[in-house]
Amino acid sequence: MSDLLIKIILFLLFGGIGFAVDLFIATQLIKRNTMKLVYANSIGFIVGICIKFFLVKKYAFNDSDPQVIIQFIEFFIIGLIGLVMVNYIVFFLHVKKSKKFFISKVLSMMVFMVWNFTANYFITFAK
Repeated sequence: MSDLLIKIILFLLFGGIGFAVDLFIATQLIKRNTMKLVYANSIGFIVGICIKFFLVKKYAFNDSDPQVIIQFIEFFIIGLIGLVMVNYIVFFLHVKKSKKFFISKVLSMMVFMVWNFTANYFITFAK
């Protein structure tokens, strides 16, 4: 199996873990009516992306670059750009088109994962 394909598979696996954490947190915050949809979605997203960074760095990219802070900032900025995309898609589908939150979230994360892998492959973990 090619090195790129292994990276994509691991990236998706760890992205799935980050997404599960993200979805759990966002869903719980929304269910308990503790905050608005966009805020709950953002908090879940941020926690998920932090977990994902360390898993992706170590296992998907087998990266030992000592510039962890710079890489994390790049990863986080790429994630924030993705967050804007995710929130827009969730808002559009859930609020404007009356689709279920879960469906809106899953579709938005599919778009995010393509963006996130591509940007991190060519920017954050480019060697």
